Amino acid sequence: MKIINFDLSALHAVRKYWIDSANTLEGLSDDSMELTEQLFDFIEQGQLFGQYSDRENLNTFVGIDIDEDGSIDALIEVIYSRRARVKTIKIMDIYYSPTIEAKEDKEYDKACVDVLKFIVDEFLTATSDSVGGSTKIYARTDVSLDFLNQLHQAIQHTQEKLEDAGLEVKLEGKRWLALRFK
Repeated sequence: MKIINFDLSALHAVRKYWIDSANTLEGLSDDSMELTEQLFDFIEQGQLFGQYSDRENLNTFVGIDIDEDGSIDALIEVIYSRRARVKTIKIMDIYYSPTIEAKEDKEYDKACVDVLKFIVDEFLTATSDSVGGSTKIYARTDVSLDFLNQLHQAIQHTQEKLEDAGLEVKLEGKRWLALRFK
C-alpha cells in the first residue's frame, strides 16, 4: 500500500476510474454514483488536494493504492497541523472506491481495516519525530463512533506494550481517538 498525493490531473484520473468502475459493477445504487460525483466535485471546487504536509490546517484528500497497481482504492480526508515541532494529523473521513464498496461483507470489512491500519501506521511514522506528535481519528457518524469505541476497547488489551513504546492511546471528547507520542 502507498499514499498518493494529488494534483488536479491525477484527481481527474481517479474520478474517471471510480465512475467507470461504478458503471461496470453490479449492486451499486444510483445514489452511490451521485455521492461519488458530489465528492469529487467538492474536492475539486474546494481545491482540497496536494501535499497534505504543505497545507497546514486545511482539509486535504490523499489516495490509498492498496495493491500499488496505480488505482486509487480509497480517499482519505486529513488535516495536518504543526505547533513548533509537534505535528498532528487528523483523519477526518475515509471514502472507498466502488471496487471496494462492491465487495462481499467480509472482504469489504477486511479492506477497510487494512486501509485504516495502514494510514494510522503511516501517519504515526510521520508524526513520531517529536514528543507530543499525534494521529487522531474522527468519528463523523454514529456507525464510525461505534467502530472507534470498539477499536479503543481492543487497544486497551495492548495498552501496556504501547506505553512501553512511548505511545499513548485515549479517547478525546466524544468522537476522537488520539494516538500520541509521550
